[in-house]
Amino acid sequence: MIDTQQPFNIANITIYPKTDEMSCDGTTIEIKSMAMKMICFFASHHDEVITRDNLRASIWQNSNASDHTINNHIYSLRQIFAKFDDQTKFFHTVTGSKSGYRLLAEVTQENVDTGDNSDDALLAKINTNLPPQRNTEKPSSLIIQKVTSLSYLMKLLLLVGVVLIFLLSLRLFTNEEPKYDSLSSLTAMIGREQNPKN
Repeated sequence: MIDTQQPFNIANITIYPKTDEMSCDGTTIEIKSMAMKMICFFASHHDEVITRDNLRASIWQNSNASDHTINNHIYSLRQIFAKFDDQTKFFHTVTGSKSGYRLLAEVTQENVDTGDNSDDALLAKINTNLPPQRNTEKPSSLIIQKVTSLSYLMKLLLLVGVVLIFLLSLRLFTNEEPKYDSLSSLTAMIGREQNPKN
């Protein structure tokens, strides 16, 4: 029986229920908690046909969840698993009298309790159950960086706006009256427009 509170594997993909993460070959992604609930439900009922009614009762706990909603979540799960392995079919749609879905891939879980209580064994247990480390910064520092870059951008836009307003006002206030003595007449006859026939 799979303990869905502890990390487990579906094929070659490691599932971390407590952190809503999936990992394979050093790549880790976060998924939504509803998707994680569905994955855990399918893993604990491996190789059984899960009807939409089962999903409504166990995952949504709402008999009003539409078939369309459930189908969209299954489609989303297929897309998530395809990011790691697009050659393996993980979820099978079952049709007929008992229609629903079945998880086809093998579900495994390492036995965490080895009976060895030495410090090295305990440390090894802890390390095997941790998701791979990702190169991320603290959320607070990311927010500070975004706010800083946003305020810098706002200051730059304000400066550009001030310069444009200054140039426009300078153009308006220094506009001189046109000098008519430098203009040439369009026709040889003063006061008349030139007619192409003339």
